[in-house]
Amino acid sequence: MSDPQLASGETQPTLVESILASGARELGITLSASQLAQFDRFQGELLDWNERMNLTAITEPGAVQTRHFLDSLTVLEIGRAHV
Repeated sequence: MSDPQLASGETQPTLVESILASGARELGITLSASQLAQFDRFQGELLDWNERMNLTAITEPGAVQTRHFLDSLTVLEIGRAHV
């Protein structure tokens, strides 16, 4: 199955990428396509390894985006406030 194509030739973001990108923008953070791909790969690895050993109780992809990744990005706001 191929990725849906946008008119510009770019692939349409997945729901997970949309959640992360949108949430990051609300925090004043712009994530590049490369960074989103890295988060996507990390999520895949996290969920894959979680099947072997209990790493996290959060296993729904949207919840991983908000409760792991976006929560972690909020630390940048604290850092900016103290610079």
